[in-house]
Amino acid sequence: MTHMAPTPSRSVASDQGRELVAHWFVALVMNGMFGGVAVGILIGEVRTEPALEWLLLGIAALGPLLLVHAVVATVRWLRFRGVVLELDPVPGSLGGEVGGRILLPLRRLRAEQCSVSLSCIRVREGSDSTFESTVWSVERRPWLAYGRGGMEVAFAFAPPADLPPSSADGSVTWVVRLVADVPGIDLDLTFPVEVAETPEPLHSSVDLLPASEPTSWGGRDARLGPGIRVDRTGGALVFRYGVRRSLSMGIALGVFGALCLGSGTFIFRTTFRGGYGLFELVFSGMGLLFLLVFGLVGLALSLIALNLIFTTRRIEVTARGFAVRWRFLLLTSGKEISIDEVDRIAARVMGQSGQGARASVRYEIKAHLKTGGSVILGDGIRGPAHLDRIIRLIEAETGTRVEVEHRPPLHAGIPQT
Repeated sequence: MTHMAPTPSRSVASDQGRELVAHWFVALVMNGMFGGVAVGILIGEVRTEPALEWLLLGIAALGPLLLVHAVVATVRWLRFRGVVLELDPVPGSLGGEVGGRILLPLRRLRAEQCSVSLSCIRVREGSDSTFESTVWSVERRPWLAYGRGGMEVAFAFAPPADLPPSSADGSVTWVVRLVADVPGIDLDLTFPVEVAETPEPLHSSVDLLPASEPTSWGGRDARLGPGIRVDRTGGALVFRYGVRRSLSMGIALGVFGALCLGSGTFIFRTTFRGGYGLFELVFSGMGLLFLLVFGLVGLALSLIALNLIFTTRRIEVTARGFAVRWRFLLLTSGKEISIDEVDRIAARVMGQSGQGARASVRYEIKAHLKTGGSVILGDGIRGPAHLDRIIRLIEAETGTRVEVEHRPPLHAGIPQT
């Protein structure tokens, strides 16, 4: 969803109302477009190719799910519609701090139940669509205190000075997102905030939030995200990347790949004429072209989905280097590399699902070798907080810096320059 750049203001309302309208609009349009067609197919009033009927029924099945999401969004809006963010300082300052306080109508809330994130989002307008990409994001546990009328959530971050400020045309926006597991409907609020280049860095009265994870291994549960675990075995720090880390993305790509293959096959079947006249050859050629394009795209997506779902990794990290093992179904392979062979270690974005502050960004970490080539040290890492914890553990074990664009500050009170 596109956020227009807000005007500098201490009190900032959430985007709940706009998101609620979007939920209901999509749900009603989907059910209106495909619901009637699905009913017609089920009662026999609408007849077409069996493959197309199944495709339409599958799309129509998403309609009730969208209605459920709209109802949940409505209940959340009714419960938290009066919640505002008190920004401190005003505006947020690049090279300084972005902070604030949010008073929630809750009697009890623990820090481990919630997280607050700050994201810089770039919005690109296409000919018929809008795409939002996350430029930078950081996530932490907030400070909590009992306030008048509920629980007060306080936070402060130190965004790097070289990030783009909020733009008047909405092409660059900054968003604060607060997520909490609470009884009933979970809390999930986003607040568009103004972040600017100020003549002097502005600072918040709220203390900067601490780093998300210490620089030493803290036990079996290091909160590295779904499907990713860390343990110490035989003097080595061992990361295990299981199937859960990329399962949802793999399934989504697999379904989309199957739809592409089915669509290409259906178009080819409906346009193929089987004759040798000009008319038949033109329509048959168009159908064959669609089959090749959709088929190749569907096949590529299906192969990527299989790789995401069935590939697991085991990475042993020591001060001397890395021992990498990966498995795909019954196939296994491995490689050992020493620190002296490594030119640099870098993390990068490998994919994004969703848009804006609610986007789920996945990262991978690679060791680039001096002789050329690279070795994957981790993939399917969800979100900047999990990436930050894994990077800190690797750096502490190897003594080697991991490169990542716009790295959050290592120490809470010392903004990174």
